[in-house]
Amino acid sequence: MGFLPQAPPAIAIPQPAAQSASSTMVSVVPNLYWSVSARGPLLVVGAEKYSLVSEPKPIDFFSGAMGGMFAMMPDMEALTGQKKPVVTPLGAAPREGWNTALVVQRFGGQVVRCGGVSVLAAQLLPDKSASASPFSDPDMKELMQEGMAMGLGMGGSRLLPLLASLSVSQLQQASSSGLPLSSLDTKQRALAQPLLRRTLPFRFAQKPNFPDAGPLGTPPVIPVADQNQFRLRLSRALNLSPNLPDFAAAGGGGARLTMQFGNLITDSDAPGNTRTLALKAGKAPNPMAFMALLGGGAAGNKGVPARRKPSDLNTDSGGLNALIPLAGVSTVDALVARIAQATKVPLFADQRIGKLRVSARGTSARAGDLVQALCVAVGGAVRRISDDRESVYLLTDQVALKPSENPMSALMAPISGMMQDQRSAERLAKDAKIRLIRQATLRALPRGTGANFGAKFWQIAEAKPTGDGNMVPLGELSPELQKQAQERHDAFAGALSNIPDGTPGITRRDPQPLTQVRCSQSIVLELVAPTLGAVATLATADANEIHPELPVPAPPPAVTLSSSLKQRVVTTALPSTEAQGAVLVASAVARGLTELRVSVPVGKDKELALLGAEAKGKIGVVAVLAPLEPLTPDAVRDKSWAGQSLTEWIVSPESAKLLASMPPQLAPMIGRMLGADFVTPESADVAGFVARAKRLLALPGVTGFALERLAAPGYRDSAGGMGDGSAFFWQGGANARERVAFTKDQKSDAAELGGFNFADIFNAQGPRAAWGKRTTARNDVFLKRLDTALAKETLAPVSVLASVQPPRWEKWTGKYPAGAAITSALRPALKILAYSTMFAQPAQFGDASDFAGFDEPDQFTGVLGKELQKLNDPEATVRWDGIVIDLADLPVDAALALLERALLPK
Repeated sequence: MGFLPQAPPAIAIPQPAAQSASSTMVSVVPNLYWSVSARGPLLVVGAEKYSLVSEPKPIDFFSGAMGGMFAMMPDMEALTGQKKPVVTPLGAAPREGWNTALVVQRFGGQVVRCGGVSVLAAQLLPDKSASASPFSDPDMKELMQEGMAMGLGMGGSRLLPLLASLSVSQLQQASSSGLPLSSLDTKQRALAQPLLRRTLPFRFAQKPNFPDAGPLGTPPVIPVADQNQFRLRLSRALNLSPNLPDFAAAGGGGARLTMQFGNLITDSDAPGNTRTLALKAGKAPNPMAFMALLGGGAAGNKGVPARRKPSDLNTDSGGLNALIPLAGVSTVDALVARIAQATKVPLFADQRIGKLRVSARGTSARAGDLVQALCVAVGGAVRRISDDRESVYLLTDQVALKPSENPMSALMAPISGMMQDQRSAERLAKDAKIRLIRQATLRALPRGTGANFGAKFWQIAEAKPTGDGNMVPLGELSPELQKQAQERHDAFAGALSNIPDGTPGITRRDPQPLTQVRCSQSIVLELVAPTLGAVATLATADANEIHPELPVPAPPPAVTLSSSLKQRVVTTALPSTEAQGAVLVASAVARGLTELRVSVPVGKDKELALLGAEAKGKIGVVAVLAPLEPLTPDAVRDKSWAGQSLTEWIVSPESAKLLASMPPQLAPMIGRMLGADFVTPESADVAGFVARAKRLLALPGVTGFALERLAAPGYRDSAGGMGDGSAFFWQGGANARERVAFTKDQKSDAAELGGFNFADIFNAQGPRAAWGKRTTARNDVFLKRLDTALAKETLAPVSVLASVQPPRWEKWTGKYPAGAAITSALRPALKILAYSTMFAQPAQFGDASDFAGFDEPDQFTGVLGKELQKLNDPEATVRWDGIVIDLADLPVDAALALLERALLPK
């Protein structure tokens, strides 16, 4: 069993009288049967990590201490509803004490000999190989893609095309006894297939004969004979939602959320009559494994036998022969500090294990043996961390840096598949809406959930929908429903009040008393299993989308830019020829734009000169510059802990694999995000940058310059340094001296922070937050140098790009744009509507779904029209000084075509 040694002959030692024992290792340790004179010192490390088990389970000593939201979830099995196996209790301790080698096995432990010291170690450690990832097999990827699609509300987009494909007789069957699934033709079956998910929660009229698999078990597969009897049933459901407090979210998502939250009408199925069943065999989703991947830990991991790991510190060295007193030692940190003081070796314990309890039997032990014992106890090793001046040693999980395991790599394939499915479904849904509205299909569907609720409410729900929704006075509800509506309204208002003032992307409006309830209807598609007496909901859709009194969907018209907007800007790629620049200038001027804003990479000064000459006297031209861009080939590039600059990472096999799996909607935005190298903040040639800016400003027709990319991915103290999302892919900031200093200060290796770990990211006191403060300080010193140099030459950027939500250009203040509330100090503030972002991150623009299914230029035109309406709204919560139509991710010719589609000539 692992490296479990033979137990030497027992030597009795005085023990207290028999007593009842707890199921925790902590309570067992004082009653262990151990003779120091016969066996030497005994070290018990991390007893709090052990509990009684029916069979060994992997113990992860290096998770949880980084904390975050996962620190509040110590019992993942209980969290996910998993039934724990019955474990036979220990009973009372023998008078002579527990046989150590035997009793620790009940906790999944073993006793290991390390030189002259014995130590408690786990039998199993987590399997951290790629094959152990919950996303390593096709089953899990399929389940993820399925789950993401339904979680993002794609069910409606998939339901409408199926509904539109039904004949009159099929619709009649589906609206009554149910349409046999086997009667669908090939095309209809293809439309229905995405809705027939691998697992579905079925509601039973009577007690089910199927066992309850629980959230982590594999659901029973419905027999084929029963599946052959499946029927599709269609109906309309009544929805009553309290008119909840409104708020403005980035992209206008607030109003949409309040309209969908808090339905007062629920199914009346008896609790306990629901079972999750499978339509085909395969693995079930494992939320514990998913959370373990994102947050660390061993949940859902079968583990591997514990083995000693290679170490950078030779524990047999004569420099580690000092005897270390064991009396009074209580934690790993305290023991490691004693070893470091006695041996003069700068040794530290990783903060994830530093607070683990230590219990020792014996008076002293050799330092090298104790270091080896500590490594074995936690399944770790000692790593050497050096710079050009010194070396330090960290007791951590392994010597080699862990691969930058990025869940984005595992998630990208299902995300890509989901986004492609979504785009296809939206196109089909748009065409389906036209047919369903013209055929008045909605009127053919019977009333379902809420059918007996009252004709008055149904009449309101079935009326032609208004812009704000069809309302009913609160007083017309029953007293019980009025109470429920008020409770939900107040709960939502309370949640909004807890959002801190100034939270980027969120603007609260003054709360209003609840006086009305929104009354609407939805289309419900159910899967009926008549031989089982069960039914499952496959999808729902907003019935108002196909209301027969609505006009059929049509491409949105082009819009006109109002002269009331002081700044009307378009951002494009830099034209490569004089002719291309001339066409761009003419088109922009004709459509009432006041400024062209173009990124000017190093070496492209000539192209800017051509554009400026053409635009002079017609429209402003602002050069967008990146002060951290390398000015010369030998400039010191910022690098990741893997030793790669950004451009080196882009051509690496890891990058090629990730980018190849990326959906087309993301490619333009990511390409721009990862477009050029950064220099380190310390080596940035501020004088050279200022000289270049001054030179470009002197070009005829160039009216100003703006700043972007003020910090490399991985810098600043935002959530894990993720910023605009680029740090999901590559993070800079590697610096040997900073790494050594950070190890000494935080007892953590900064080079381990290059991966992505939710348990770490959302912990404001964790090492990633501490590293963010250090990189922020480095970046702030650079920004101070930049601001001083610009002021010396009396150069003032017209604005700086703020990668916040919503994205904006704001006034340069000499500091990093962190998304503060817009005040006079940050004006002019220009709202950005980016073409590629609208498709890569549609949640930023709540109105984007209104135009789903149309071609991308049509969708963009529609969203632009909605955004302009908001900008001109005198009651808008945020006042913008202008708009920036960002087309910089497109080729110039494509940007020109989009301008002509979206904007009318003035």
